[in-house]
Order: sequence, then structure tokens, then C-alpha cells
Amino acid sequence: MDSNDKSFDSVPVTGSDAPVTGSDAPVTGSDASVTGSDDIRQPLTDFDIPPLVVTDLDGTLLDYRTRRIPDGFGKILDRILAAGSAFAVASGRPPASIRSIFPEHADRIWILSDNGARLSFGGTIVSGHEIPETLWAELAAAACQLPETDVVLVGDAACYARERRPEDAAFFRVAYFPLVVAPDPVSAARGDCIRKVIVCRRDGPDDGGPEALRERFGDRLCAVSAEPGWIDFMPVGVDKGMAVRELQERLGVAPARCVCFGDWENDAPMLAACGRSYAMTGGHPAAIAAARFLAPPCAEGGEVTVLERLFN
Repeated sequence: MDSNDKSFDSVPVTGSDAPVTGSDAPVTGSDASVTGSDDIRQPLTDFDIPPLVVTDLDGTLLDYRTRRIPDGFGKILDRILAAGSAFAVASGRPPASIRSIFPEHADRIWILSDNGARLSFGGTIVSGHEIPETLWAELAAAACQLPETDVVLVGDAACYARERRPEDAAFFRVAYFPLVVAPDPVSAARGDCIRKVIVCRRDGPDDGGPEALRERFGDRLCAVSAEPGWIDFMPVGVDKGMAVRELQERLGVAPARCVCFGDWENDAPMLAACGRSYAMTGGHPAAIAAARFLAPPCAEGGEVTVLERLFN
């Protein structure tokens, strides 16, 4: 077996003496460096119950087609928490949306929302980062000039957007609520604390508009692809990896022992921040490069398959 093989089936996960295929493979990406004795790149020769499990939502735990939690996941989450492990959701969605997906566990899980711009627990924001109003207003005004483009301002009080096609509006009302629909979302959002701006081209391939904004604002904001045709803009320095490292420090856990799942470009920093990281088969090349292992595809319940073996 190739020592750099990332396939899930090649990785024994039970028993303290079980070898870990690919454990010497370097963790790539700018977030791979962790100071101190808990170097993320150390071989996982004694992998026991992970103290922290972090997951992305859309495309990782939630299938893009259904946007639903896999059957039986609640029981797995019960086992994770009963084992004394912490569970965290790292998503581009705002806290209210994430909490609604886990109604029975919402007060017992960590939420790293807005791609890491807010860290919360039990409905309380523990830390957060905001975009200056002059900057998000400039970006949103420019994005609103692009044809066939969704622009959503994600704030603490609400999310703000223009009316779009019914099928697009339906998704945003579910994933980004409370949603304020207004002809001028910039004016509607003033006075709120804006954590993230979404610029999303839903009607085909990007013709250069959203990507041009990424280039234009890239030195003043962190811009990352969240899924095809979708760019998230956050404060400089904010990403999921930053939020995961903050949570690891708060919990006092070794990064090398943490488990993480992701599928897209915006997940790469947090995959690089955890020693037991899984990219979903078929995911973005950046996520696969940052992860140590591959999980089965999201549509086949890949994350559930891995967690069932880790917490059997």
C-alpha cells in the first residue's frame, strides 16, 4: 500500500496499536504550522477517542441535493458527546441556521459560523470578527451592479438580500435566516454588525464578475469559494482554520488528536488544522490536498461511515 494513500478503507481506526496509513504525510497549506509540543504533523501512533470533532455542513454532512442530516446521525452525535468529546460545526451559515439543524443538541455543540467569523456555544457568541461598514457597503454596492448575482449581507440581527428567483430565495430563507429582503440591502443592513458578504452567481459559470470582485477586494478582505459559483468575503485573517485553532486552544486539546471533515476550498484551512482530517471523495482539490485522508462521498453518507467506526 502506498504510504501516501488517503483512502478511508486503508486506514485502521480501532485499537491503540493500529498503524495509520499515511501518518507521515505532511500537512499542507498555510495553516499547517502549530507551535508547541502538539505539532499537528506528528505521527498518529496512539489514536484514541478524539477530543474534538469538527464538520462542515453543505457538501460534507449535508448532501447538496437534499440539504438534510443523514438518517441516524443524531445517535452518532449522542455517542460523541457521551464519550466526552466536543462537537463543532464549521459552516458559512449563520448561527441560527446551524442551530435549527441540530434542535436536540443545539445547546451542547460549538458553532463556528460565517466561515469562522463567529464562535458560539449554547446560543452565546464567544468571539467574533466584523467587516467595517464602509468596506462591506462598498463591496455590496459593487456586487449589486452585477447581473444575475445574489448578494447577501450576513449580520448579527439578520441577513439582508435582494429578491431573487423563487428557487434561490427559498434556499436563502432556509439557510440564512432571519432574512430581510429589500430593494437596497445595503441601506437595510446599516447599523448591524456584518460578519460576511456572499456574492453568488447562480445562473451558470462565472463570467468574471464575482471573481473580479475577489481580485479587487482580496487585499482588504478574506475571499474564498464556498461552493461552485459562490464567493464568501470575511474580515482579513478570518477562516475556518483560525476558528478551529481558537477552539482547540479554548478546550486545551491537541490539534493532532482532532478529527475534521470538509469538502470545499473554504474547508482547507481547518482540515490542515486537525491531525485526523478527512476530505470528502469528489471534493475540491484544495480540500483534498489539505486533508490526510479521504472519506466516502457525501451522497453516500461518508462522514457517518467514518464516525461510526471511530465511535463504535
